Amino acid sequence: MARTRRRRRGDDEDVTIEEGVSRVRSTRAELRTYYDGTTAQTVRVDGHRVSVAVERHSGLAEGLTLTVQSNDWARAFERITFTAYGAPARDAVLAFLAGLAAENQGGPVRPRMYVASRWGDWRRLRDAPTRALDTVILVDGQKERVVADLARFLDAERLYARVGVPWHRGYLFHGPPGCGKTSLATALADRFGLDVYLLPLSDLDADANLVGLLGQVDERSVLVIEDIDVVHAAKARDDAERKGVTLSGLLNALDGLATPYGLVTVMTTNQLDALDPALVRPGRADLVEEFSYLDDDQASRLAELVVGVWTVDFRLDPARRITHADFIETAKPYLDEPDRIVKLLIDRYDVAAEQR
Repeated sequence: MARTRRRRRGDDEDVTIEEGVSRVRSTRAELRTYYDGTTAQTVRVDGHRVSVAVERHSGLAEGLTLTVQSNDWARAFERITFTAYGAPARDAVLAFLAGLAAENQGGPVRPRMYVASRWGDWRRLRDAPTRALDTVILVDGQKERVVADLARFLDAERLYARVGVPWHRGYLFHGPPGCGKTSLATALADRFGLDVYLLPLSDLDADANLVGLLGQVDERSVLVIEDIDVVHAAKARDDAERKGVTLSGLLNALDGLATPYGLVTVMTTNQLDALDPALVRPGRADLVEEFSYLDDDQASRLAELVVGVWTVDFRLDPARRITHADFIETAKPYLDEPDRIVKLLIDRYDVAAEQR
């Protein structure tokens, strides 16, 4: 099995292959090969006989550890060995790997989505749902601010290394439910081609489970922790006798030795004040963004998005506290009837609207 990871570097570099390793690297992409058999096997590559074997480990061994993830299992090992019988066979293997790398560099990168299980592994759900950034309607300038911050972080890998600081970044989105927090996280992953790892902290029995899960997260991925305010460890320190993840374990996971390289963490909460102050400080929550109910401008832009034919200016009653989700759910059954959508929105929310 093979997969590539896109890198934000120059597009004019050629793929280079190093003999004797199981990775093919370039400045644009990295190819990782995974052997899914249980014993050494002989295969044919371009007509040449090649033996494939894998050296596994059963614990946290030193050195390089690759993690394989599929629908319902996770397997770790250290090295794959291709044994070629003669120079032509060796060249055939290298050409095969180079072809895979070149083939997978083209086209858009669709993020993969994983969810943590209580048994300490990640299950592949499906490809992360595509969400274009222009479909996320927020307060003017907010989306652009977050996108620029994440782009700057992803381009700063070498700068972090030069200064000697851990390369990871944390975002904390807070506000009422249904106002776009998770939507923005999904759109960011889609925009930058980052895999998504969903972490339900309440399902974990101990800090060790959290550390084990983080050890399997690939670099340059998004770790999403939704509704973190409902997790006891995020808001209380009296957890010495409680079962589950502790505040200390959570803090170390977000900004400690266990934090994966290049990790982007997105935490969402409905109640910012409920969180322990240590969780909100820089290093764990580097950028804190508040998400609000719809205002006139957001409602008008959201109506333009769902109607798609003509533009409407909405004037809302602030006391109604209308969420983005409410607005979309009202329009969803009639996306092919723009006039009906506008009438429904006006009637349901008792708003004034003008066509322009």
